[in-house]
Amino acid sequence: MNPGRTGRRWLLAAPVVLAAPRAQAQGFPDRPLRLVVAYAPGGAADLMARGVAQHMQPRLGVPVAVENRSGGTGAIGAQAVAQAAADGHTLLFASGTEISVQPLVQKALPYDVDRDFTPITLCGITPIVLAVHAALPAADLPGLVALARRRSLSFSSSGSGTINHLTGELFAARAGVRLLHVPYRGTGQAVTDAASGQVDMIFAGLPAILPLVRSGQLRILAVSTARRSAAAPEVPTLAELGLPGFDMSNWFALLAPAGTPAPALARIGEAARAATAEPEVRALFARLGGEALGGSAAELRGFIQAERARLAEAVTAAGLQPG
Repeated sequence: MNPGRTGRRWLLAAPVVLAAPRAQAQGFPDRPLRLVVAYAPGGAADLMARGVAQHMQPRLGVPVAVENRSGGTGAIGAQAVAQAAADGHTLLFASGTEISVQPLVQKALPYDVDRDFTPITLCGITPIVLAVHAALPAADLPGLVALARRRSLSFSSSGSGTINHLTGELFAARAGVRLLHVPYRGTGQAVTDAASGQVDMIFAGLPAILPLVRSGQLRILAVSTARRSAAAPEVPTLAELGLPGFDMSNWFALLAPAGTPAPALARIGEAARAATAEPEVRALFARLGGEALGGSAAELRGFIQAERARLAEAVTAAGLQPG
């Protein structure tokens, strides 16, 4: 049994924890919290972080400020939190790329996930979609696979070693085709070039793709998650279309520097889980193609470990060597 898929199904089925025993953290928080996002403003991670932060503030009684520290495929922001004071006032709104992927593909990361971070709660999950240029003569996934077996096709992603890149490589391996990967420094240009036909297809988050689908420049063929997205329920999954067990996604979680006092972690976790249960936050995640979750620190720790084990297959398919 694949532990990643099993863990994912269990977490997705688990109810959001609405409340936890109230922690009495003497003197915490005594100043504003800093919520670091390892990516530029305006993306899914940034928007989700701001939604969660807004609803954590009244529960903590202090401002929760989002700080964007982009670069290094998430490593710069993660490093900033790993090296911050372990007092609960600096947190990482982490994604799967810097927490699960980068440790598999980078030898010299400036942080160690297991040593430098303490899990708090899984905030949400978003699907990755396979979209093709509107003029590509492939109406569906079988047509795309057949075309890829006749001629060379390319796909763009938000960068080498990202979850989007690995999804494309795993798709190619499972479908038995060879695809040329064209990495970009971020999703914006990757989407633009797919829409203009500079590359044939793209693997990216649903929010980045939808505007160009609506304008007729891209066509979505499938989503990468085990079940269909509520934001695009008409789009089938790759598993439905002949790749059984295919399940790739991006996820977002709250982490603190290792050594953060347990009472502060409990207070933060209670506020974050209540925030993700808010209808406004759940609606925000849904608009971004995702699902707001929640859960305990222990559940998040197990989820991260299962994701790392599952992603090893995608790293092998991509032929990536730790560098």
